[in-house]
Amino acid sequence: MEIDWTRQDGRCVKSVYFPKNVSLCDIEKYVADGVDELQVWYPSNITKDIYSHYGEGLVYIGLDGGEGIKEYSLRVDLSQNAEAIFSGMHGNRKYEIRRGKSRDPLEIEISKVDDDKMMHTYLEFQNSGKNAHVVDGNLVRAAIKRGCFYIGICKTENKEILALHAWLTNWQQKIVIFFSGKTNYNSVAIKQYGSRPVSLLHYEAMLFFKRLGYMVYDFGGYYISEEENERNRKLLSISRFKESFGGEVVSFESGFVVPFKEIKQISHAIQQLSLLLRNKEVVLWGMGNRGQFALKLLNKLSIYPRYFIDNTLFKQNKAYKTQNILCDLSPEDTIVLVATSYSTYLKIMREDICKRYVKSSHLYCLLEKEVN
Repeated sequence: MEIDWTRQDGRCVKSVYFPKNVSLCDIEKYVADGVDELQVWYPSNITKDIYSHYGEGLVYIGLDGGEGIKEYSLRVDLSQNAEAIFSGMHGNRKYEIRRGKSRDPLEIEISKVDDDKMMHTYLEFQNSGKNAHVVDGNLVRAAIKRGCFYIGICKTENKEILALHAWLTNWQQKIVIFFSGKTNYNSVAIKQYGSRPVSLLHYEAMLFFKRLGYMVYDFGGYYISEEENERNRKLLSISRFKESFGGEVVSFESGFVVPFKEIKQISHAIQQLSLLLRNKEVVLWGMGNRGQFALKLLNKLSIYPRYFIDNTLFKQNKAYKTQNILCDLSPEDTIVLVATSYSTYLKIMREDICKRYVKSSHLYCLLEKEVN
């Protein structure tokens, strides 16, 4: 399944879900089609030529993604009858569903989104709140236009929304993908019902999509880790909740993003600056994916930065510095290459410590359209 959409900054994005085989030839086809960014979700198999060609330019979607690293999801078989689906669930999940159906005054509504009012209801609820997982409205609009976006709402008898879920559907593969879910923790009623609205909404969705002819209910990710830390505990708790609905764990290759436009801009900027960089000290600012890709290109040109600045990663890696290192360098003899987003670069420009480098025209953003 493919969804074409445009980010607010104008980038053309293609999101591909559950491809069976992905090769470099497939990737290059999207370049020829003028796609600025390719997202590949849950690929079954990836050929090694993609990694060798794009390397550090790839951005992995999963938290621990990478070449050869497996990611997981959990799937419930909808070809079973309703009784079998229910019996495959864990005891507490069964209790919550029975309680939600028989004793709680809860209402469930599930439907395909086909108008602006429903879309705005979803986006307003999903994107509100301090810790909201913000969903891009342009992606939602594109999925609605394609006819593959559904939402489900669990409400009280007073019509207060307690939980709202969204799904993407892939009719060709008969798969339903859990896209997003949010619980209204500001509601007084949610304290009374606990997780029953969410449990009931998942169960009713399984029966709803089963009636439509779908064969697989995919929970949209399942986290596995043996490491103990705060982040992992939260993710493992979510996985245990999903696991309580039964089903089986399936594995995929790590999903990834190919930011074609950024790769092209970074490559072009470094090529333009290559002669100047050979005669100056080089500092690379930003050592995320963009910085790692830029470093690979610089090394290919036999250009080796003296320092690496990353204010987030320097605590974990002694090879990285903070921007304070710029105080010890000469702006006339040093070029600072900024491998961050352009909006971050504009903030960096305004920092006092960088003003000398701006004045000497030796502070460059690798993601500018043109390097002056």
